[in-house]
Amino acid sequence: MAQIFTRSADAWLRLALTAAAGVVPAALLVLAFTVAVSFLDLGWVNIAANLGIAAMKAVLVVWVFMELSEVRGAVRLFALGVLAWIFLMFAFTAADYLFRPGV
Repeated sequence: MAQIFTRSADAWLRLALTAAAGVVPAALLVLAFTVAVSFLDLGWVNIAANLGIAAMKAVLVVWVFMELSEVRGAVRLFALGVLAWIFLMFAFTAADYLFRPGV
């Protein structure tokens, strides 16, 4: 963990350029998926596909730019806990909406 904070400015620049060189093509590919799905009429599957694409975008940002790939242990565990909490909140909201009478 101490290695992250002891990098020189040149090392940070190389890391940023390497990350951007890997993420930009991946982000463009995900953008192409988004455009392709928007032209398809798949009914409720469009929602699931768009949520999956959004999850891929979020994973790219978290893994590379927030440097989750370089940390170990508790930080990854807390990141997983945050994702579980968000999923739980969406599940409770969906359950409330779907099972409420008269909606």
